[in-house]
Amino acid sequence: MKNIELKNFAGTLKKGELLTYKKIVITYVGLAISTIIPIVSLGVIITISLGVMTWNLNIIIALICFNFFGLLLFLAILLSLLKYYNIKKTIKKCLTECEKTIATVRRVDIADAAYQPYQVEFVFVIKGKTYHKLSPRNNLFIGYNKYFLKLVNKQVPILYSEKYNEVIILNTSNI
Repeated sequence: MKNIELKNFAGTLKKGELLTYKKIVITYVGLAISTIIPIVSLGVIITISLGVMTWNLNIIIALICFNFFGLLLFLAILLSLLKYYNIKKTIKKCLTECEKTIATVRRVDIADAAYQPYQVEFVFVIKGKTYHKLSPRNNLFIGYNKYFLKLVNKQVPILYSEKYNEVIILNTSNI
């Protein structure tokens, strides 16, 4: 299965959606913007120290808010990129040994209140054995579970690695 390119994957069941090229570009642009914010703040501080401007409460509050926003943006983007590279690493690791099959995806949170919102189940058969794999519970820091909703009640091509117990979702043009 090593002949499949990374762009042919949508993500994994445990870790979520793999970022598309467009989302990666937007993420890197956001990263660039978040690194420019402290530079702009430094420029304001230098102009004040040169006597071009004077300190006042509004400038101090604006600099604090501006840098706080930049830090939050940087951390959010950094977490997003770390998640992307973690999924990418997992996919490459699982490709060494996996079986290709078709899975039926069903939403389980509607059928039973014991499940978390947006939790789905992938049902598939490999070598005569039926597997039922649940997506993880919703997580504030991962926040990907809504991605699975577009797969519900569809036949989805997957790769399953029994060694790593991982479902890798393949890209399809009609999903």
